[in-house]
Order: sequence, then structure tokens, then C-alpha cells
Amino acid sequence: MKKLVLIISLIMIIISCSHKTIPTTAIVIPKPDSPEAMAGKEVFTAKCGTCHGLKDPADHTAQEWVPIVKEMGKKAKLNDTDKKNVLAYVQSNARQD
Repeated sequence: MKKLVLIISLIMIIISCSHKTIPTTAIVIPKPDSPEAMAGKEVFTAKCGTCHGLKDPADHTAQEWVPIVKEMGKKAKLNDTDKKNVLAYVQSNARQD
């Protein structure tokens, strides 16, 4: 009985220490000349440059831009459409990794 408990315990430890994969969601990156990206460029230039210098979209990957636009969109008081368009612009010009 002790051997069975020991074997089960070892199996559980091995399983708990195994590499876990985190599912990622695919990001659909719009084309730079899409209407959303073009509208986003206007908002980005007008709103994002008022508080600080404009960042180069290639400074970050498309995935990295998601939380940045979410947080900065709140500070800039962007509506949902403007945030979506700005995200389209920066992602379409983001660094490719």
C-alpha cells in the first residue's frame, strides 16, 4: 500500500512540474491601408501626441500594443471605435517577431 501511495505521489509531482502550454489567441492584423488603420492613424496623431511624443508603432509587437492601447485609451478618453482604430493602426505597423 505504501508503494502505491509513493508511486501515485511521484506521478502527481511529475505531472504538476511538467511544461504547461498557454493557449494564445491569434491576432488578425489589419493592412496598413485598411479604413480602420487609416482612421486610427488620424486619432493616434491627434490624441496620442498631445500628452507625449508619438511612439513608433514598430517599437512594439502587435500583441504588446493591446494592453498599451487599452490603458492609454482610457487616459486619452478615447471611445471604443477610436481605440479599435488606433489598435488597428499600431498593429498594422508593429514590429514583426
